[in-house]
Amino acid sequence: MAGLVSLARDVAFGGYDCGICGNRGIIVYEKPDGDLHAVRCECMDKRRMSRAVSETGLADKLDEQTQETFRAEKPWQSLMKKTSTQYLKDFDKAKKKWFYVGGSPGTGKTHLCTSMVGEFLKLGYQAKYMIWGDEVGRLKRIGNDPEYDMIIREFKNVPVLYVDDFLKTTAGEKPTAAEIKIGFEIVNARYNNPAAITILSSERSTDDICELDKGLGGRIIERAKPFVMAVYPGQDMRTGA
Repeated sequence: MAGLVSLARDVAFGGYDCGICGNRGIIVYEKPDGDLHAVRCECMDKRRMSRAVSETGLADKLDEQTQETFRAEKPWQSLMKKTSTQYLKDFDKAKKKWFYVGGSPGTGKTHLCTSMVGEFLKLGYQAKYMIWGDEVGRLKRIGNDPEYDMIIREFKNVPVLYVDDFLKTTAGEKPTAAEIKIGFEIVNARYNNPAAITILSSERSTDDICELDKGLGGRIIERAKPFVMAVYPGQDMRTGA
């Protein structure tokens, strides 16, 4: 190749400053016959990953909360990690599988699920993080506005959705009918989409959810089984449903 034709831009884009292509995203070479030939710069893969991480809402957690850094010192922690590892190996067989972990606060549920989102990002999936309490409150406030459909559509359709603290309420309270309705709307849409990958963590077991709404709990169990976990240290821990 006769030489590099500079197409440099001074401003970085996608959160990455590339000294090879000058933030253009392509490298243009002049062939010996004088024709120009363009190739995609390898920095575009880094930009895609940077953008994907930013869009998840987990940018401040993904580097630290990985499968490798999940502590598995106790038997129930080892079982959590073993189950998540198996899920990541098996999720693409037949139907896309879901993953559900219910358990006590502080058991590492969020760490474990965040680490799985990170693995899906590495595979090229678009992902979204939903903090249940924050988002359900917002959706309830705008329930009669056109904005409601736009926001909930993203939770329904994103290829990988992680819902953290699903159906969480203040101590001792049950979810309201409106909260269960929103949960069912999201879960049902993803249940009917075989390609949707859904990860849920909650302080409630799937048995608890079935008591609140059999249709909601049943859909989660059907799509997540056998990757359904109940993690309550000091009690019997189980997987499956």
